[in-house]
Amino acid sequence: MYINEAVLLAMHNNDNYITREYIDNEFSYRITLIKPSNSYACCIGYTVDKNGNEISHCKCWNPTADDLTADDWIVVEFHLKSEKTERQKLRDFLKKVSS
Repeated sequence: MYINEAVLLAMHNNDNYITREYIDNEFSYRITLIKPSNSYACCIGYTVDKNGNEISHCKCWNPTADDLTADDWIVVEFHLKSEKTERQKLRDFLKKVSS
């Protein structure tokens, strides 16, 4: 499906992320997940290992032209294994910005 279709479906459930279908394959050791959001952090990109452990993340993920025109987007339900929840990370970030 296209990215706009995947985002609409993913936004209905807090545990849903979007990813390109070709990225999640048996040969990759890391998976890139995008958390669609209307928050100040915009869309958050996560890199996770095959066990679901967060390796890194970035706020304000920007799609490329290829991402915007690709029709291989899928919605996945995923539970990140990280020390802080996404909501707590956002609160910490907002505290840093406001102080």
